[in-house]
Amino acid sequence: MTILPHVVVGGLIGSYTNSVSLAIAGGVASHLVLDFIPHYDHPIGKDHLRSFAAFYWWGSNIISVGVLWFLYGVGIPIFVGALSAALVDIENLVCMFTGYGLKFHRTGFWHRKTTPLRGFMHETAIVLVGLVWLYLRLTG
Repeated sequence: MTILPHVVVGGLIGSYTNSVSLAIAGGVASHLVLDFIPHYDHPIGKDHLRSFAAFYWWGSNIISVGVLWFLYGVGIPIFVGALSAALVDIENLVCMFTGYGLKFHRTGFWHRKTTPLRGFMHETAIVLVGLVWLYLRLTG
């Protein structure tokens, strides 16, 4: 799963708390729950740089930086919830490049995988519902 759904849902969870600690716990927990939803993980490597999945992966990450920047201005618990949800994937990068880590992203029980198209549809639905819900939380 790309970072964007994690950022949006983590921010949404952070919007329900005034506590940085609860926002961190909620962000991390939301990452684990979202990874249970079937999704596509883009392989890392130069052979995969020209696919739709690579375009979507890079686009999602760039948009995530913008969303994080916006959420930083909205409120610290919201920003921290979003950031902590995204940072769970650091474990995946460390594990990929060093071989050390919890290998959470390598297990099949919590980390469900599917095709790129289905993954795109699942992630898009999560992001759209999450953004609308967050907008309604912040404006109403």
